[in-house]
Amino acid sequence: PAEKVKSHLDGAISIADIYGPLLSAMETLDKSEENNSLENICLLGLGWAIAGGIRRTLKLKNSLAVSGITEIIKVFEDIERGKLKHIDFIEAYSCPQGCVGGSLTVENLYISYNKILQLLETLEFEKIKACPDIVKIRRRYRSGYYFIEGKLKPRPLKPLYEDLSLAIQKKKEKEEIYARLPKIDCGVCGSPTCQAFAEDVVRGEAELTDCFAMIPEKFQELSQELIKLLKKTAQAFSSKIPKKQTLSKEKKRKK
Repeated sequence: PAEKVKSHLDGAISIADIYGPLLSAMETLDKSEENNSLENICLLGLGWAIAGGIRRTLKLKNSLAVSGITEIIKVFEDIERGKLKHIDFIEAYSCPQGCVGGSLTVENLYISYNKILQLLETLEFEKIKACPDIVKIRRRYRSGYYFIEGKLKPRPLKPLYEDLSLAIQKKKEKEEIYARLPKIDCGVCGSPTCQAFAEDVVRGEAELTDCFAMIPEKFQELSQELIKLLKKTAQAFSSKIPKKQTLSKEKKRKK
């Protein structure tokens, strides 16, 4: 967090680490175990993967959910101009539509978004409990438990160089680097956009090799990893297709 204050998030798990083992575990579950596992699900927590999930959890009226770096910048600029004084809480995701729009997720973001909505509706219909700690979480939020203490300090943008002639030269270098980049603003390198990454390289705060698209080997490695995940997904879904349906398809092919 800003000003190096204590964070309430103590870790993160990448999709590459969890996706394969999770699929394997799901395949071994029988129906009774599947039903029992639903009892431990925090319904509202599932919604945190899409924009607006935190707002729904906290039941906030004067709140706003925004996703995508470009849109976040617009909202933050409006805050600086004093246009959003009536908003008490802003839920901002750098990835489009929330975590489902991550640059290395396997599924299309809109398909994932709708799947989560359908899952939430299904679990609500089956009367799965919302979350055992939800009352405590909401009470803590109202008391300011999760708030950052003190004020955020301004962070003015540094010029590329103090000397004007060198600054012009650095700007040209930045434009040349940007022209070589894929311009997909995936964020894998750690910079929010390709434009920002080019500037970080010129400043010496990043290496050009941090961009996976600039190194064929790294790009190939990521591509192979995604292909493996897609194959596992296909196998998991094919194993769940009823035998009757499979047999009918085979008969049609023979005809």
